[in-house]
Amino acid sequence: MSVFISYSHKDSDFVDQLANALIERNIYFWMDRWELNVGDSLTDKIQTALTEASFLCVVLSKYSVDSDWCKREINAGLIRELEEKRVVILPILTEDCQIPLFLRDKLYADFRNDFTTGLNALISALSKEINSNLGRVGTPQYLTDWGLDWGLLTPDDSFVLYIDSISFAKDQAWSILANATIVANDKATKRYKEYVDIGLDWVMKINVLTIFAENFSKGQELKLLIKDNNRVTQEITVVDSKLGYEFKLIVSIRRLGEDTGKDILFNYGSILEIIASSSISRSRKLTNEETLKLFSIL
Repeated sequence: MSVFISYSHKDSDFVDQLANALIERNIYFWMDRWELNVGDSLTDKIQTALTEASFLCVVLSKYSVDSDWCKREINAGLIRELEEKRVVILPILTEDCQIPLFLRDKLYADFRNDFTTGLNALISALSKEINSNLGRVGTPQYLTDWGLDWGLLTPDDSFVLYIDSISFAKDQAWSILANATIVANDKATKRYKEYVDIGLDWVMKINVLTIFAENFSKGQELKLLIKDNNRVTQEITVVDSKLGYEFKLIVSIRRLGEDTGKDILFNYGSILEIIASSSISRSRKLTNEETLKLFSIL
């Protein structure tokens, strides 16, 4: 998930304060002054960023509403809203000004009197898309709510990733509760501790989810057969031979709700793949400084 910040350069002081607040909350954003290099095509870079961003945050001020660039960016956001049938533009009001006609019916994050109040309103609007540890995903058969947490959570201080989910069958009166535990080997745990030391503990979470998502997308299956009301458990091991990482996945599922008297073959592999993809897509990208830190330990 990324945020494109549309603003006038005359509002740079406010935008820098906003950018730092977003960084503190692990929200990835695109801002021209931080992303463009000498020789880059301004039009191409901005067009790509506008297309790929989940949201367009428009900083509204006396300067920006008269900026031709800002007007073009707002128009691009409005076109995306029509095409995607969802909210794309999030107005940010920094001072009293002439709000563009097509933005007047939108609620805005009001920064005019208090920065914290405006920031809280903005974060609330972004929250459904920025939390990479909680979410809801859908498939033709299920609607799945999920949550995860991770850390050194075993008696021997091994890295563990917990993934809990409940999948509601769309055309049945039952659901599937799943609890998955992914335990890392010593080498992967050592790497996680190095990530912790440089303040990037969440990178291991992304690495683990990526490894499992790729395995299931390449055809590895994890299907469990539920015959009654009892819990069903299965275990698999996934290896990254290049890095020497090994992860043991133990998943336990059970049926909740109405007993139809029929067996259920639950494809947990496909559910985990979708959960992993959702969490990864919501995670912010590394900053240049963080990338350098990461390379320093590799």
